[in-house]
Amino acid sequence: MSPLMAELGIAPAFGLTGLRRAFAVGMAAVALTSVFLVAGFPYDRLAPRAAAVIENASGARVTIGRLGLGVAWFAPQLRASDVDVAWPSGKTASFQSIRVHPAWSAAWLRGTPALVIELRSPLGEVDGTVISGSSPSFDGELRNASLALLPFQGIAAGTQLDGRVDARLDVTIAEAGPQGRVHFEAKQGSLTLPLLPIGVPFDKLSGDLALGGDSLAVLDAFDLAGPLVTLTASGTVGRNANPNLAPLALKARIEARDPTVRSMLQAQGVALDASGAAAVEIGGTLGSPEVVPARARPGGAR
Repeated sequence: MSPLMAELGIAPAFGLTGLRRAFAVGMAAVALTSVFLVAGFPYDRLAPRAAAVIENASGARVTIGRLGLGVAWFAPQLRASDVDVAWPSGKTASFQSIRVHPAWSAAWLRGTPALVIELRSPLGEVDGTVISGSSPSFDGELRNASLALLPFQGIAAGTQLDGRVDARLDVTIAEAGPQGRVHFEAKQGSLTLPLLPIGVPFDKLSGDLALGGDSLAVLDAFDLAGPLVTLTASGTVGRNANPNLAPLALKARIEARDPTVRSMLQAQGVALDASGAAAVEIGGTLGSPEVVPARARPGGAR
């Protein structure tokens, strides 16, 4: 500061004056001290306690290898690694790493926690935002996730998927059931349907689903391409308290490239043309689908 400015008591246009400079230095010292305390806190000693809390809440046996705290998007992030979970049913899951930090969401203004989660596991990866409350939701992605984890057998008897999938989900679990949208793409797997008692290998399987509303799900697109069969479908899956009894209203085109598969489809009443293709309508229920030729009248041949 120049002598003239000091004499007139004028603060410089840039920089901090003595009192403000002291305050800023003090706050910086507190912040740095807090960072070093956070970084040096022995969180590993809390891992057994955290595991015990999760066990009491979930009923599963949990072990946590390491537990720590970091910073992500200017918010504290809880980090756990080498986490193993075992449920009473005998199912197990292992996570190489789990990271959780508060999400920048208006849900906090309603008193509802919103968390960003990152899971890394041999069974796949999860990245997204979870909002808890009476209608929990998830908005995020699955990458290289195992299709075997999906409970198709409990929803549609005789349906099974194997392989790995990438998916984009924006789903809310409401009182009436799931609502939202799902897009998925899977490669190099197999699909088993009630119409085909053998697993049908596929090179690519993709689809777009709208969940909720008047129907359990609206299938905007479903495409399966494989060496034995290709299948495209769209339509609706209706609502029912018992998922196996949910009514189907689908339109599909099937092309059987393998003679054995053609014989199986024909045995189920699917009339194939000379090239092994057929346009069909799929009715009945999830647990007992019925296939009729396209444009056939209701109640026609099964």
